[in-house]
Amino acid sequence: MNRSAGGPHRLFAVAALLCLSSATLWAQSTPPSSNNDLDGLFTDNGATGSTDAAQPVPGPQAAPSPAVRADDLTQDHTIHYFGSLDVYGLLGVGWSDWPDPNNPSSGLGWEGSGSFSASLGFEVRPAPELRIRATLSYSWPSPGPQVSELITDFSVREAVFFRLGIYGYTWGNSQFFQFSNLPARSLPGWGVSNEPLWQRNNLISLPPLIPPPVTLKMSIPFGLDNLAFLVRLDTENYGFPNPTTPDPRYAGYGVQYSMVTGPIEWTLAGFWQHLLTPRSSLSLKTSILGFDLSAETTMAFPVGLTPSSVVPIAAVGGGIYVGGTLQRIYPTAVLGLSREWTDAHIKMFAEYAFNGERDPGISWLSDEAGPGGHNTVLALRFKDMASSGISLNMLWQHNWSDGSGLISPLFEVSPVALTTIQLGPVFLYGADGSETANNRQVLGGKRVELLLLVKVSDSYRQ
Repeated sequence: MNRSAGGPHRLFAVAALLCLSSATLWAQSTPPSSNNDLDGLFTDNGATGSTDAAQPVPGPQAAPSPAVRADDLTQDHTIHYFGSLDVYGLLGVGWSDWPDPNNPSSGLGWEGSGSFSASLGFEVRPAPELRIRATLSYSWPSPGPQVSELITDFSVREAVFFRLGIYGYTWGNSQFFQFSNLPARSLPGWGVSNEPLWQRNNLISLPPLIPPPVTLKMSIPFGLDNLAFLVRLDTENYGFPNPTTPDPRYAGYGVQYSMVTGPIEWTLAGFWQHLLTPRSSLSLKTSILGFDLSAETTMAFPVGLTPSSVVPIAAVGGGIYVGGTLQRIYPTAVLGLSREWTDAHIKMFAEYAFNGERDPGISWLSDEAGPGGHNTVLALRFKDMASSGISLNMLWQHNWSDGSGLISPLFEVSPVALTTIQLGPVFLYGADGSETANNRQVLGGKRVELLLLVKVSDSYRQ
């Protein structure tokens, strides 16, 4: 067994201990909520996410449809319009390496960037069983105009629910190390543009680089439990629209089952797509003593599936042996802890992640993503400190396998309506080419930098 194999065994033991602890503290726990505000950790009006919530790809965020008739939403046949406008700007100055006291100008440079995005959409329910929603977005500098949402929802006797169209979604509970977001991992550019949600939504917006997938989803609820099936055709690199007829051989297939047992919500899922490594995931979330707790693990199986056989695919290094030389499985694990102290205006979120699909600087699987080895992240938000109107966002990310990391304290203020300004230093430490730098946690890749970020946004709902 190589040195990577011991890590997952310890992690599984920790996850089991957490499950046992949550069961022991059953009487002191509150039922898990399907609603959380972790996506908006560094924003007061951030979008709320869930295990499989409809969520656009990075770029313009569609405004949610308004709450209409509280007595019976299914009987509201009015066309509702919504839209959003977001303008982002960044200015930074710093050193590409640690400053040299004897030559302060060495490596000193500046950077600037910005983006603009707007969206306009409508939603209507022509019948109680049918809902139609569409969103047209425009992003600059790229890709320009795009249909970011085109959804048809249909229910059969309120027992089976179908969703067909163009839309994004998120699997898993993690907000930083999204290894369990299995469907999104196969989208083009995932490993390159996998910006964490705190950065993507609150620091600088990245325009969407790819069209959203065409997806058919079927959900079957069983009380608090739910079984969902997913069939997806990517619109860029898998069989649609070139050739123009969708080819089921290149589709992605997923299944997800969520089950509630007392204070714990469990989710078991799997996803497979042609030319990609099949993966499965198991996750839980609960609440203990006022803290929201989540744990999730994935397993990658480097095999090729044919109508008659399962053929192991050669994958070097890492993983856990389950048979011969070629038969390995590759695990990941993420533990998350969060809490909000309302009276003190403090939010806290922390995660630990182990990525057994790669080692620092070495990829075991061709479609792996995220920093390798052992990682932690801690985020704190102190809102309206001393009633000054100034908030402080603190972030510390560290890779324990190669010693790299990032520290970023950003002060935030809203001088005028709809405008947010963040200002503060960013420190990147570790060797060149380290996991933290390679995963683009620092815009511009500088070692020491002072950042100024400006965000102007508004939304419209009718």
